[in-house]
Amino acid sequence: MYGGQLRKGGVDGHAGGQLLVVDGEHLVPDAFHVRSGRPSAPRDLVKKETDGTWKLLDDEKPVEREGLYYLIGAVYGHFGHFLLEGLSRLWLLSRLARTDPWFVVYEPELQPWQRSFLEAAGVPLERVLHVRTPTRFERLIVPARAYELHKASTPQQDLVWQRIGDFFDGGQRGRRVYLSRSRFASTRTTGESLSLDEVFASRGFEIVHPQELDVATQVATARGSAILAGAAGSAMYLAAFQAPKQRSLVLTHRSFAFRDDQLIAHYRRARQAWYISDTVSADHDSPRRASWTIDHDHLAARLDRWLEQGE
Repeated sequence: MYGGQLRKGGVDGHAGGQLLVVDGEHLVPDAFHVRSGRPSAPRDLVKKETDGTWKLLDDEKPVEREGLYYLIGAVYGHFGHFLLEGLSRLWLLSRLARTDPWFVVYEPELQPWQRSFLEAAGVPLERVLHVRTPTRFERLIVPARAYELHKASTPQQDLVWQRIGDFFDGGQRGRRVYLSRSRFASTRTTGESLSLDEVFASRGFEIVHPQELDVATQVATARGSAILAGAAGSAMYLAAFQAPKQRSLVLTHRSFAFRDDQLIAHYRRARQAWYISDTVSADHDSPRRASWTIDHDHLAARLDRWLEQGE
């Protein structure tokens, strides 16, 4: 196995390792790095031959490790990708017999918020191994990924989310929560965000700034929400931790609407609504990352109608 921090990627693969090889020549498909549905191999370690086979370019002698290991793989430094893809191999953990494996992570370190999520999912942090040099394992469990970004999920992924939700459950229920971006300077701004806060606050929503909260509070807030609303993106993936059969509202524009929110709602059995704006600025080369605006009066009228329908 070759670990490492994923670096520059492209159509010809990526740099930074993240590769699993059996018997020195067979690449393991379920261990490939996958982004936007496309498997990627590290071009600094392997080369694809004209006959479709792969040639290993590295001849460094690996470190030998005895015992049982469990592949977590790539944990992703991006919050949203971590919640969807970084947790995607942990579904098998609850089904293992009474064993005490080590957990293998490709990246050389974990952020504190990642450690909190992994611990809640049942990973003992003292048994996490970061692969910094080529390593050969005696036994390695390689679970298939239970989530494919923007495309598909499985009930097994939902079991992981709910285990985390149960871990951080604060016992509160019935809250109306709006995940605000008014203090979050980034691309995809929503124009007059403070006015959006006012629209939701006047209708009984708590205005929450998730980036200012620790993981436990973020998850507990989502868990206790009867309605979770916010702009499409990483913060709204907290809906994965809602209790079953609640409601969610996604605000977005036509160039930034993916299936991930719908997949989450499906497994949460949530009643989900979307408010989609047509007003997108030209302040960025990529329409997905452009700023956009919302007609606040129109949103307020539609929000009132939606809230009344749910009573």
